[in-house]
Amino acid sequence: MIWQVIWAFLGSMGFALLFQIEKKHLLWASFGGLFSWAFYLLASRMISHTFYAVAAASMFAAVYSENVARFRKAPAILFNVPSVVPLIPGSLLYYAMDALVKGQWRIAFSYSSQTLQWMFGISVGNAIVLAFYKLIKKFGGQKSV
Repeated sequence: MIWQVIWAFLGSMGFALLFQIEKKHLLWASFGGLFSWAFYLLASRMISHTFYAVAAASMFAAVYSENVARFRKAPAILFNVPSVVPLIPGSLLYYAMDALVKGQWRIAFSYSSQTLQWMFGISVGNAIVLAFYKLIKKFGGQKSV
């Protein structure tokens, strides 16, 4: 588990460098990937369905990104993208495409459905948190007359 979070940190840092995130934000963006993957590992032990564990980890990544963005006075997207990179189901997608090319339809369908669960979990988790933060920003900042 320790090696996994270390690699999640390094992978997030690689994407942060690829997207040319400023050096002053680099560690914060990289730690987002470490924390979101650690959160996923813990959530997957408590939640049996992959979709819910991934959605919870994605929600964690989005909350982390929004809060760090406010603290660092930077756009949240700088921290959100590297934070969800470890959650991307690269191996599942690879195995789905491999089985598809080989004509192994059942295996391809199995891996594809798992990949879609992961991708949908990432999307739903982010969408819930971002909608919540938009509502807070919209209604929380207004004073009653």
